[in-house]
Amino acid sequence: MRIRVGTVFIPVLNLIDSITWYSECFGLQLIDNWGEGASLSFKEGEALIALIQVEEIQPLQFQVNINQKNVYFHFETNDINETIDFFKEKGVEIISCMDHGLMKECYIHDPSGNQIAIYCEKEESPFYKHATGKTSW
Repeated sequence: MRIRVGTVFIPVLNLIDSITWYSECFGLQLIDNWGEGASLSFKEGEALIALIQVEEIQPLQFQVNINQKNVYFHFETNDINETIDFFKEKGVEIISCMDHGLMKECYIHDPSGNQIAIYCEKEESPFYKHATGKTSW
């Protein structure tokens, strides 16, 4: 038996604008647009992204403690600095960046205001082998 992450669902306010943004900013390829939602795939990897048209955005984060929230999912990159530069060139505002010792991450918002984390494991991280073993970089 195999179990894996199949699809990450993201609520969006404007499906067409979001398909364009996620395609341009994350290199996703449109698989299907069924009107109320759309499925997109990464060029590499198995998980899909499903953008679902909603009238009101749902929170994509949870409260860890009084001073800290965490988003439900993180996108991984092999080069955080290159990724930050790419987003800036696309006009995407970098909300914050943090160095956690074994990984670096930054936060952006999509056109619907969803907060998204992007991270990169450092070579000394115990997760680095997992990260690099799952992708072609």
